[in-house]
Amino acid sequence: MIDSQWLAVILTFGLPLLFAIDLTLRRPRNWADWLFRSALLLSFSTFLFLGGVVWLAIGSQWRWVLIVLAIASTIWSCPVRQSAETQYVPSRWGGWVSLIAFALPSALFLSNLLQILTARNVPNDAVDLALPLSGDRIAVMQGGQSIIVNHHFTTPSQKYAVDLIALWPDGRRAKSLSSSDPEDYAIFGMPVIAPCEGDILATRDDQPETPIGGANPQAPAGNFALLTCDGITVLLAHLQPGSLTVDAGTRVGTGQELGRVGNSGNSTEPHLHIHALEGQVDDITAAISTATAVPITFDGLFLTRNMVLR
Repeated sequence: MIDSQWLAVILTFGLPLLFAIDLTLRRPRNWADWLFRSALLLSFSTFLFLGGVVWLAIGSQWRWVLIVLAIASTIWSCPVRQSAETQYVPSRWGGWVSLIAFALPSALFLSNLLQILTARNVPNDAVDLALPLSGDRIAVMQGGQSIIVNHHFTTPSQKYAVDLIALWPDGRRAKSLSSSDPEDYAIFGMPVIAPCEGDILATRDDQPETPIGGANPQAPAGNFALLTCDGITVLLAHLQPGSLTVDAGTRVGTGQELGRVGNSGNSTEPHLHIHALEGQVDDITAAISTATAVPITFDGLFLTRNMVLR
């Protein structure tokens, strides 16, 4: 059975490659055919370029392969390169059926592209926080105002949640694509710091690490710190067991170390989950399910998937 990470990589490169081969070898017979087939290739490739989930696993530089492939195939297959005069539209009903077959998925991916672009808009009422990690090459695994780039978006209390990871110097989040060793992940053990000045409302420090690829729905946040500041509550989750340096009632300053990134709770790989809530929320169950989410920025940036910081 193919590992899910490898399957994602194969589909990310395989489907655009099939579209490109089809466009290049089965040359368009009319301008409309070229337009719709090129639109499918370009929209799908751009959709993957912006919202794909594999780039932080294999290195973001590989994203450009898709774009170069799509543009090159589009130019090569352009009817203007053909010596004979090319029709604008199909002359047979089969050609029109083919156009519809390409037009529908093109419209879908163009719609998804619009969602990805609007997901980057900064909410007017966003609260600015300091980045809660002290390491380098921080990247965004989940974030933005769309389910396409942020799987938290449909959960009201986590609507603006962000999942942060770190990258090795080669641009990969782990030393191998589907490593089961948490030490292989660049963010594992990285210090978590307070994103604002405030008071610790609640903590947990006794949850074991979840095996890579596993889950712990009984304790979704795993080891965590709940921090209240400036009328909001901030949850920092999935910390290493035994790493917390603060307790409930502790007053902390911005930048003060709270613990270290782990993989505890309902987490498939080491990362730091953070989201903010209206008012003071002392209960962890309310913090992850029923409280009202607050949009957040970090050092003035609204974070969305595939952004790389510092």
